[in-house]
Amino acid sequence: MLARQENEIARAAGMRYIVRMTTVQEIERAIEQLPSDQFSKIHDWIVEKDWRTWDAQIERDSAAGKLDFLVEEALRDAESGDTRPL
Repeated sequence: MLARQENEIARAAGMRYIVRMTTVQEIERAIEQLPSDQFSKIHDWIVEKDWRTWDAQIERDSAAGKLDFLVEEALRDAESGDTRPL
């Protein structure tokens, strides 16, 4: 409650005030209040972060040999002439 009042005072004074959000629900509410251009920026940031996380996981799995079965399957398919997409 106090943080909300402080934020309103800061906003009225033309200042930016950062409130610490500690739950997903608080973050969701804050995102819902963003203007569309700011929403687009946070969306793009989240998508990019997700892709970087995914790429890093693929690299770790590949280095650990967890994806070797895919290479072996592709080689078997190529040898047999089976070139259908997955």
